[in-house]
Amino acid sequence: MASANRNAIKPVQTIAKLIGNLIFIFLLVLLCALVFLLVQSRISGGPPTVSGYRLFAVLSGSMSPEFETGSLVVVKPVDPAALHVGDIITFGNADGQLVTHRIIGIENDGDLSFITKGDANEVADSEPVPAHRVVGMMVLAIPWLGRILVFSQTKKGILLMIAIPSLLILVLEARSLWRFAAEEDKKRAAQAEQGESTQAEKAEQSLFSD
Repeated sequence: MASANRNAIKPVQTIAKLIGNLIFIFLLVLLCALVFLLVQSRISGGPPTVSGYRLFAVLSGSMSPEFETGSLVVVKPVDPAALHVGDIITFGNADGQLVTHRIIGIENDGDLSFITKGDANEVADSEPVPAHRVVGMMVLAIPWLGRILVFSQTKKGILLMIAIPSLLILVLEARSLWRFAAEEDKKRAAQAEQGESTQAEKAEQSLFSD
């Protein structure tokens, strides 16, 4: 009966160990990614960049329903001459702010420029966007990640998203080491018990032979 119970518990322990390992790997990858993006942003003084692609957090709903406030947009560098009507671009406006809107028209009377508009806006942007202000073309929008990116750059964000995951990783690693040490102690205890049993059998056999 006890043996059957042990056999039933083993699969559960295996699954729990697998889940724990997956959580550990996820936290480790998340921590490395956040640290990389945070350090890179602090050093460059600009948005995080991965393999030339820039990451921007969406701060308004002007492009709803294409993407919502709090999304993360991935923008790749592009030759402005290769852009077409319908492309979504990130550009700097006259106030120096970054905007991500859709191209609804192209003007090429001497100097290349773009007429842009937010999908949720009723009218086009107030002035054309000169080609030299184009940062790049949006290739991907991921919901919610923009909020996480912005939050991770605050003091509270650094604490909650870097310090706490680091602590959890240390706790999980310490737990694994403790389990390993406990298993080693059990093995040594079993070997010692087996050794004592063997010595007792030898002593008993010696008495009978005498």
